[in-house]
Amino acid sequence: MLHLRRAYVVLGLLFALFFLSPEGAFAHDLKFDADMNEDGIINLSNPEGIKRGLIADAIDDWNRKVLADPLVTGPIIVDVTADGLYTEVRVNDVGGVDANYFARIKWSTQPDQLQFSDRFNYLSAVSKGSTTRHELGHTRGHDHADESLCDKSVMPTLGTCNRAGEERRADVGPHDVTDEVEMWFGPNATHPVKNKCWTNADTNGDEVCDNFGPPSGKTDQEVLKGSPDILNKKPPEPPSPLDMLRP
Repeated sequence: MLHLRRAYVVLGLLFALFFLSPEGAFAHDLKFDADMNEDGIINLSNPEGIKRGLIADAIDDWNRKVLADPLVTGPIIVDVTADGLYTEVRVNDVGGVDANYFARIKWSTQPDQLQFSDRFNYLSAVSKGSTTRHELGHTRGHDHADESLCDKSVMPTLGTCNRAGEERRADVGPHDVTDEVEMWFGPNATHPVKNKCWTNADTNGDEVCDNFGPPSGKTDQEVLKGSPDILNKKPPEPPSPLDMLRP
């Protein structure tokens, strides 16, 4: 019976994606995400406690709405700061009041960075919350949306909605959830993205990132010499998503 129920849920989700959604089945897909382990769990670490309350609220909003159906298993973001677990996203204060961003995700060497500039501190309380959700959306694979979705999504930029004379949605919206189901569970799911780069380096030109293990061949092994731990980034098997969400 459980298998039949799962099948009905999946079919229902696909029907909603392709026939009921006003945007059709078009997802705003970044074609990248922060799930290095490709396990549907994005480990976030915030050892300095930067914007702790805002981040906790944003994580809960994303997780709760995506996991509204018990048979949808992720992705989820988990704050692993206190547990000292492998980090896929680290929070930092970077950039002054003249920075050209409020907050951003920086894809560089592992772990990926969630960076807040001093400009962020001058936003309204509502905009701080929506901007934090917006940036976490990027870690889950969401690209920017256009002004037509300002009331349905946190993924348009503040500038996009301001120029359109619209307020950006304050919380994770229905379009965000629809996009996420399509990108992670749809018939043409693109996430988790496989074999992500940590440094975008491909010294031997074989179109496989040098700094993501296991290496594709002997030449990648040579490139990795002298880079300790680069092949040992995978942690032990993580607990289940439900266990991670328990207090």
